[in-house]
Amino acid sequence: MSVEAMAGNTVIATAVDQTISGINYVFTNWNNGSISRTTTFTQEGTYAANFVRVISATMSGPTSLSNGQSGTYAVTASGGKSPYTYSWSYYVHCNEVLSLNASAEMGEITPDNVPCGSWFSIYNTTNTVTRTSDGRTFDLKCVVTDANYSTYTVTKTVSGSALMKQNFDDESSVIAVENENYAESLETNPNPFNPTTRISFAIPNAGHVSLKVYDILGREVAELANKIFSAGRYEYEFNGSSLPSGIYITALVTEKNTLTKKIMLVK
Repeated sequence: MSVEAMAGNTVIATAVDQTISGINYVFTNWNNGSISRTTTFTQEGTYAANFVRVISATMSGPTSLSNGQSGTYAVTASGGKSPYTYSWSYYVHCNEVLSLNASAEMGEITPDNVPCGSWFSIYNTTNTVTRTSDGRTFDLKCVVTDANYSTYTVTKTVSGSALMKQNFDDESSVIAVENENYAESLETNPNPFNPTTRISFAIPNAGHVSLKVYDILGREVAELANKIFSAGRYEYEFNGSSLPSGIYITALVTEKNTLTKKIMLVK
């Protein structure tokens, strides 16, 4: 866009943003140095408006990661005025739990332990980041800012394998002693353990019992028992070979009480 100003005449011109072949361009300045869209020209000459392409960006990188797998993400910015700066953050989805049998493989993770449902900053101002999955689906966001302080936000959703819950349906791992007098109790041995420990409980009366193991974030990782038991003492073997090292919570829920005990898996 340009305008002609003749000697003795005053010309008032307004620069209008352009769209060419579907690409948007925004006004930056006139060639006389004016940065006002509407400028009054009183001197003879040809005045041209300068435009730059509107900033945009794309993000590359994997769209899914298994538990413990790392992915590198890169943002490519264009348009606007370089140099660009980059601000990264991520958001972990809630309620990400899958169920599979106890023999399934699950790689170790780089512990994140961040709550779900909130955005967290990544302290990296370059155009690339690497993130290790903890099995949960997350959104990765990058806000690109150019030298004119124009911004563009690009987001990618990365699906995870979610938490792999172990189901122990094999009754051969259970030791039962019935028809004896027991106070309600919950014990583990050994603790710490690697990779197996025996979790035993006793109930004085027949009734429904739930015995589960949770990680430190409260996500269920194993269901050892969930049925009606006669009064007595029972013992289950818990195998943590497919879980990362850390603290876990064993929870026994009977019809009258809830008992919990911390166990530590050390690899």
